[in-house]
Amino acid sequence: MACLGHPPTNHNKGSQRTKGPWSFTAQIGDMHAFALDSGTGGNLTFTASWTNASNKKRALSRTVHVDGTQIPTSMLKSALISRYQTLQPTGTSNLFTGIAWNESKYKQFVQFPWHQINGCWPNQSYDGGSHIGITQVPTTMNEAYDWGANVVGGVNLFSTDKMNAAVAWENTQRSSHPQLRALSTAERERDALVFWGPYAGTVYGQRLGAYWVPNAAGTDWVKNSRQNPHATAWVDMVESLVGVN
Repeated sequence: MACLGHPPTNHNKGSQRTKGPWSFTAQIGDMHAFALDSGTGGNLTFTASWTNASNKKRALSRTVHVDGTQIPTSMLKSALISRYQTLQPTGTSNLFTGIAWNESKYKQFVQFPWHQINGCWPNQSYDGGSHIGITQVPTTMNEAYDWGANVVGGVNLFSTDKMNAAVAWENTQRSSHPQLRALSTAERERDALVFWGPYAGTVYGQRLGAYWVPNAAGTDWVKNSRQNPHATAWVDMVESLVGVN
């Protein structure tokens, strides 16, 4: 019998996911091929149980550790661009190259000792693992060990949740300033980046606004560097990384 499971972070953050148990029968000396599903890793425990000649049941368990490997940068960037173009065809096609470089330096896995095993483990956030991998999405087993799922999860999160938040912000401003034009997708991405990044709470919580705000006359958009300079500077930093690395 085999069973796979363990939180993929140092401090057990993120969702616990256990797979198995898988059971199979073998004779002494038999070889059994065992393949893991995509997006799984961590502790893999095998338990052998048998009945000895005295008709007594016996069992023995062994645990191995399943880590990851580095992903070729060209393959990763291609996946990021392709996924984002699919969801935002009028957006900045390589936007997520900048986002992913800022979040993880394109690393799904990094080398560090975990449970006394120095391996290539999922790249976890600074707080002990609430977010994970290339795009630093909320931690799950799948996003931790399947880099493709991590790319899809991160791009999907930005293209839906964060872009929707940007649209809501834009609509709120346009409802009170009827002369404002609609933002282009590329402009809207900058508002979405505010909602993605560390200053998301400043938009409504501190009432500092997103990247774009109405000008004094309410006739066009201006960069919100006066009221929310940290948020706009962070967005500009991320955009400066697009297509660079």
